[in-house]
Amino acid sequence: MRNPTEFEVYVGVCYVKGTSWVYVEGSRVTIQPGGEHTFNVPGSDCPWGLDGALVALPVHEIPKIRETSCLGHSASRDAWSPCCWNSTFEVCRKAGDADSFKDNDFGFCKK
Repeated sequence: MRNPTEFEVYVGVCYVKGTSWVYVEGSRVTIQPGGEHTFNVPGSDCPWGLDGALVALPVHEIPKIRETSCLGHSASRDAWSPCCWNSTFEVCRKAGDADSFKDNDFGFCKK
């Protein structure tokens, strides 16, 4: 996961365990501007998707980053399915202008 934005971001990698959504161990991380992080999914647990938020912004709200399936589609969790292969994503702007900091203005783009 790359963060080419000028904002600190919080990212989580999710999968289904039994009938519950859980985060991959160690997958809820903060990535600094210009930084990156490699998520390691243990054993046979395949990631289903990503969620997150922008943090430390000059606004009072903490805008959510669009939920994104491991296939790279902006989609809520009910539309996700497992992906058991390596993928590379980066945080990217999906909507709004440079001064917009609303939920879903940013998302995850598959690289």
